[in-house]
Amino acid sequence: MASPNPPIFTHIAMRCGNLDKSIAFYKRWCAFEVLHQRSENGPDGHGPIRLAWLGRPPAAGKNPEFVIVLLEVRTPPGHTSLFDHLGLSVESRAEVDRIAREAEPESILHWAAVDNGPIVGYLCAVKDPDGNVVEFSHGQKLGP
Repeated sequence: MASPNPPIFTHIAMRCGNLDKSIAFYKRWCAFEVLHQRSENGPDGHGPIRLAWLGRPPAAGKNPEFVIVLLEVRTPPGHTSLFDHLGLSVESRAEVDRIAREAEPESILHWAAVDNGPIVGYLCAVKDPDGNVVEFSHGQKLGP
């Protein structure tokens, strides 16, 4: 029997090769802030792992609603599939265009701006320093 209170999506955890570079990327492109940062011993004696929680700062006295947990590892992350990505909603098509325009000369543009119709909306995507894809969309049913 299902619980009367369904689970709430709180975070996604991703490996990264250089925590400082990844933090800088998510601050610049997603306007995320570091909400928590620490080092701890990895599983099975894999040595210390640096990690950070990034997201939007919560209201006073509240917990964050969603965070990205970045875990710095000694070996580079594995390859992701074509459609693995984080999705963020922006306020306008012009903002999608701006992001694509700025990402292209930095060689991090993954998907050029395209209108995929109702439900999916207008979007582009960029790659973080480890090749993880971050989508910026306008007009998706999940966004504002």
